[in-house]
Amino acid sequence: DTQNDRIVEWLPGATQGQVVAGGERGAALNQLYWPYDVVVDADGPGGDRLIIADYQNHRVVAWNAGSTQGQVVAGGSEGSGLDQLSRPHGVALDAAGTIYVADSFNHRVVAWMLGATEGTLVAGGNG
Repeated sequence: DTQNDRIVEWLPGATQGQVVAGGERGAALNQLYWPYDVVVDADGPGGDRLIIADYQNHRVVAWNAGSTQGQVVAGGSEGSGLDQLSRPHGVALDAAGTIYVADSFNHRVVAWMLGATEGTLVAGGNG
């Protein structure tokens, strides 16, 4: 629910969704600002978690099931360094837990291994 700065879970047969991440615009760890993509990591550290491309906050956050806030796992400040993102638009996850980020304004795909402080260039990055 990008425009409402939240991730909503809809269970089969439900008549109403439940907010499971965000819900208020901002940069604090309990807030999102235009989340563009989300993947479920059923095997994440600590159990189920959401991996969220937080577009306007220039970061990717991991949000554990039942938590009231996320943890920055990629980016966190705007820029073109390998420790930065500029409007992440998509995320994907491999079996090893590596997060692949479509870093839209940097025209690149960056891989972030679990616990990394910077990503590795996978594709693009030439403007």
